[in-house]
Amino acid sequence: MDKTEEALSKGEDTYRLLAKGKGFRIGLATAPGEAEQPSITIEFLVRLFWTGKRLEPVDMERALELVSRLTARGYCVFFEEDGWISCENPVGDADAEAEARHLQGLLGGR
Repeated sequence: MDKTEEALSKGEDTYRLLAKGKGFRIGLATAPGEAEQPSITIEFLVRLFWTGKRLEPVDMERALELVSRLTARGYCVFFEEDGWISCENPVGDADAEAEARHLQGLLGGR
């Protein structure tokens, strides 16, 4: 039994970091489910705006495009403090590693 399975058997949540870089973090959160199956959610935190940096129209357009793409993929997007957003999407049987690579691709040259 691995650490995730052990934690879930005890009714605990787990978190596994999939990717991290300047201004973003992608992780996999697993929580005990209502039935036998655990709830698996990919969590994506990304900094859209930097404190003290002057905003240009292109910055707003880039942020809108990213949020639009995330919501189109089924993510719930929440605005956080200091220019961050947090995004969550149940992954079910999907390949979390592939989704993490896709999310990094959405960031492009950021």
